[in-house]
Amino acid sequence: MQFRLSGVSLLFVLAGIAACSADNESANDDGDDMQQADDSPPPGFTMPGASGDVPVISARTYVTGSAMVRVTGMFEVDEEVPLNIPASISDGEMTWLQFGNSGSDAPNALITVSLYEVGVSVARGRPIATAGAENCTGGMDITADSVAGHYSCPDVPAYDPADGRMASVDIEIDFTAGS
Repeated sequence: MQFRLSGVSLLFVLAGIAACSADNESANDDGDDMQQADDSPPPGFTMPGASGDVPVISARTYVTGSAMVRVTGMFEVDEEVPLNIPASISDGEMTWLQFGNSGSDAPNALITVSLYEVGVSVARGRPIATAGAENCTGGMDITADSVAGHYSCPDVPAYDPADGRMASVDIEIDFTAGS
């Protein structure tokens, strides 16, 4: 069996190939736009620099610091906690300031800063409480060689995995971390 294309049929085949190629190019353009949209913050979030809500912290390591942690409610803390130097770092997009040892019986706290939000977590042994800074008052001061701040977070949900109990706490934290 021999397959033959007439001149008109060949013209239709070439037109179809060209149309498919144009569709693929526009699909790739849409894919690029979609990729750009994926890099955008989710609705409701503010990019750093657009407002003073989320500070931008440059890439750095830390060599000194502490936090004065006060918690009342489901569990109690009123102690100064040293910065956990190996566990604290900023990479230019995310910051982790760990005070004390996470999961230990001693009081500990974690301040996280991403491109979109600030988080405040405190624990003593198993009970833990975590708040977003949008539910707190206060803020941070960022310089070339330090990060310092204060947050007051009322009525923060707390959880004790030892007995499954949920309650609330009030958090006051003053912290500094030097690089």
